[in-house]
Amino acid sequence: MLVSCDKHSIGLPAEKPLDLKIEYRVDGGMSDYKVNILVHHDSCTYYKRENGQIMNKVFVLSSDETNSIYNLLKKNNFDNISFNQEKGTVYDRGGITVSVSCDKKSIIVSDAQSNFVKEEWYEKWRMVTDGIDNIIRKKIEVI
Repeated sequence: MLVSCDKHSIGLPAEKPLDLKIEYRVDGGMSDYKVNILVHHDSCTYYKRENGQIMNKVFVLSSDETNSIYNLLKKNNFDNISFNQEKGTVYDRGGITVSVSCDKKSIIVSDAQSNFVKEEWYEKWRMVTDGIDNIIRKKIEVI
Protein backbone atom coordinates (compact mmCIF):
# COMPACT_ATOMS: atom_id res chain seq x y z
CA MET A 1 0.00 0.00 0.00
CA LEU A 2 1.28 3.45 -0.86
CA VAL A 3 0.70 6.06 1.81
CA SER A 4 1.71 9.63 1.12
CA CYS A 5 1.20 13.21 2.09
CA ASP A 6 -0.44 15.48 -0.43
CA LYS A 7 2.17 15.24 -3.15
CA HIS A 8 2.02 18.97 -3.75
CA SER A 9 2.45 19.89 -0.08
CA ILE A 10 5.98 21.05 -0.85
CA GLY A 11 7.83 22.16 -3.92
CA LEU A 12 11.47 21.32 -4.38
CA PRO A 13 13.65 24.02 -2.80
CA ALA A 14 15.85 26.04 -5.16
CA GLU A 15 18.98 24.63 -3.52
CA LYS A 16 19.57 21.00 -2.54
CA PRO A 17 18.51 20.69 1.12
CA LEU A 18 20.91 19.16 3.66
CA ASP A 19 18.28 16.70 4.86
CA LEU A 20 17.43 15.47 1.34
CA LYS A 21 16.35 11.84 1.18
CA ILE A 22 15.44 10.06 -2.04
CA GLU A 23 13.87 6.62 -2.16
CA TYR A 24 13.75 4.86 -5.52
CA ARG A 25 11.86 1.56 -5.60
CA VAL A 26 11.39 -0.87 -8.47
CA ASP A 27 8.85 -3.66 -8.10
CA GLY A 28 8.99 -6.50 -10.60
CA GLY A 29 5.33 -7.43 -10.24
CA MET A 30 5.06 -11.20 -10.61
CA SER A 31 8.77 -11.64 -11.34
CA ASP A 32 11.33 -12.05 -8.58
CA TYR A 33 12.84 -8.63 -9.10
CA LYS A 34 13.10 -5.75 -6.66
CA VAL A 35 15.40 -2.75 -6.32
CA ASN A 36 15.47 -0.31 -3.42
CA ILE A 37 17.80 2.68 -3.48
CA LEU A 38 17.96 5.08 -0.56
CA VAL A 39 19.99 8.25 -1.08
CA HIS A 40 20.92 10.48 1.87
CA HIS A 41 23.23 13.48 1.70
CA ASP A 42 26.12 11.38 3.06
CA SER A 43 25.35 7.79 2.03
CA CYS A 44 23.50 5.55 -0.37
CA THR A 45 22.08 2.08 0.17
CA TYR A 46 21.44 -0.17 -2.80
CA TYR A 47 19.47 -3.40 -2.49
CA LYS A 48 18.60 -5.66 -5.40
CA ARG A 49 16.89 -9.03 -5.45
CA GLU A 50 16.67 -10.90 -8.74
CA ASN A 51 15.81 -14.56 -9.15
CA GLY A 52 16.74 -15.29 -5.54
CA GLN A 53 20.12 -13.53 -5.77
CA ILE A 54 20.60 -10.57 -3.43
CA MET A 55 23.01 -7.66 -3.79
CA ASN A 56 23.27 -5.18 -0.94
CA LYS A 57 25.76 -2.29 -1.02
CA VAL A 58 26.32 0.84 1.02
CA PHE A 59 28.46 3.61 -0.45
CA VAL A 60 28.98 7.36 -0.54
CA LEU A 61 27.85 9.57 -3.38
CA SER A 62 29.99 12.59 -4.11
CA SER A 63 28.56 16.05 -3.75
CA ASP A 64 28.57 16.31 -7.55
CA GLU A 65 26.58 13.07 -7.84
CA THR A 66 23.93 14.13 -5.32
CA ASN A 67 23.77 17.59 -6.94
CA SER A 68 23.31 15.89 -10.30
CA ILE A 69 20.37 13.85 -8.98
CA TYR A 70 18.80 16.92 -7.37
CA ASN A 71 19.27 19.00 -10.54
CA LEU A 72 17.64 16.18 -12.51
CA LEU A 73 14.60 16.35 -10.21
CA LYS A 74 14.41 20.16 -10.55
CA LYS A 75 14.96 20.22 -14.32
CA ASN A 76 12.17 17.70 -14.91
CA ASN A 77 9.69 19.34 -12.51
CA PHE A 78 9.48 16.26 -10.29
CA ASP A 79 7.30 18.14 -7.82
CA ASN A 80 4.65 18.66 -10.53
CA ILE A 81 4.55 15.19 -12.09
CA SER A 82 1.01 13.86 -11.73
CA PHE A 83 -0.26 10.32 -11.54
CA ASN A 84 -3.67 8.69 -11.29
CA GLN A 85 -4.74 5.76 -9.21
CA GLU A 86 -6.86 3.30 -11.16
CA LYS A 87 -10.12 2.24 -9.61
CA GLY A 88 -10.55 -1.48 -9.14
CA THR A 89 -7.84 -4.09 -9.12
CA VAL A 90 -4.68 -4.04 -11.22
CA TYR A 91 -3.05 -7.47 -11.12
CA ASP A 92 0.66 -8.19 -11.03
CA ARG A 93 1.87 -4.81 -12.28
CA GLY A 94 5.30 -3.79 -11.16
CA GLY A 95 6.84 -0.41 -11.76
CA ILE A 96 8.77 2.43 -10.17
CA THR A 97 8.00 4.70 -7.23
CA VAL A 98 10.18 7.67 -6.27
CA SER A 99 9.86 9.59 -3.02
CA VAL A 100 11.75 12.81 -2.31
CA SER A 101 11.75 14.03 1.29
CA CYS A 102 13.10 17.08 3.06
CA ASP A 103 12.03 19.15 6.02
CA LYS A 104 9.79 16.27 7.20
CA LYS A 105 7.66 16.51 4.02
CA SER A 106 7.52 14.18 1.01
CA ILE A 107 6.70 14.24 -2.66
CA ILE A 108 5.82 10.79 -3.99
CA VAL A 109 5.34 9.88 -7.64
CA SER A 110 4.40 6.33 -8.57
CA ASP A 111 4.04 4.42 -11.81
CA ALA A 112 3.51 1.04 -10.16
CA GLN A 113 0.66 -1.29 -9.20
CA SER A 114 -2.56 0.72 -9.64
CA ASN A 115 -0.76 4.08 -10.05
CA PHE A 116 -0.12 5.45 -13.54
CA VAL A 117 1.89 8.59 -14.38
CA LYS A 118 -0.22 10.85 -16.56
CA GLU A 119 0.73 10.71 -20.23
CA GLU A 120 1.67 14.40 -20.43
CA TRP A 121 4.26 13.87 -17.66
CA TYR A 122 5.61 10.50 -18.77
CA GLU A 123 8.65 11.82 -20.67
CA LYS A 124 9.83 13.88 -17.68
CA TRP A 125 9.13 10.90 -15.38
CA ARG A 126 11.34 8.67 -17.56
CA MET A 127 14.09 11.30 -17.56
CA VAL A 128 14.05 11.27 -13.73
CA THR A 129 13.93 7.49 -13.32
CA ASP A 130 16.47 6.76 -16.06
CA GLY A 131 18.77 9.48 -14.72
CA ILE A 132 18.73 8.19 -11.14
CA ASP A 133 19.18 4.62 -12.38
CA ASN A 134 22.17 5.60 -14.57
CA ILE A 135 23.95 7.54 -11.81
CA ILE A 136 23.54 4.71 -9.29
CA ARG A 137 24.34 1.96 -11.82
CA LYS A 138 27.66 3.68 -12.70
CA LYS A 139 28.51 3.86 -8.99
CA ILE A 140 27.61 0.18 -8.41
CA GLU A 141 29.77 -0.92 -11.36
CA VAL A 142 32.80 0.85 -9.85
CA ILE A 143 32.41 -0.64 -6.36
